[in-house]
Amino acid sequence: MIVLFVFKTREVNISKNYIIIKKVHDSPIDNKGWIKYSQTSIYDEEKKKTLQSEIDIRIGAKYSEASTPDFKDNDSLWICDYGLRGRIVDQQGDYVQLECSGGKMCWVNKKDLVYPELP
Repeated sequence: MIVLFVFKTREVNISKNYIIIKKVHDSPIDNKGWIKYSQTSIYDEEKKKTLQSEIDIRIGAKYSEASTPDFKDNDSLWICDYGLRGRIVDQQGDYVQLECSGGKMCWVNKKDLVYPELP
């Protein structure tokens, strides 16, 4: 989970907790929650490599809604023209499958993924 903003800090039963605003891809209104300070870590280049969710597809990138990553038939490909965000659910070679809002499943080349910026 990527925390965008720490809304409030609170001490509860000797543990430090944050009320946070986080990135979400399926229900933008449901973006606030509690998290224990002990369960947080700094988002850095190493963490970025392991991130599996809240990943965007680059605007202008080609993607496929097929069940397998077939990018040979240009007629079945879509061009990403708005902010598609999802979580990685499968990988095959240079391609990953993202599950996006509304249940949309997209295969996209790994080079067309946009990860949250480092602080």
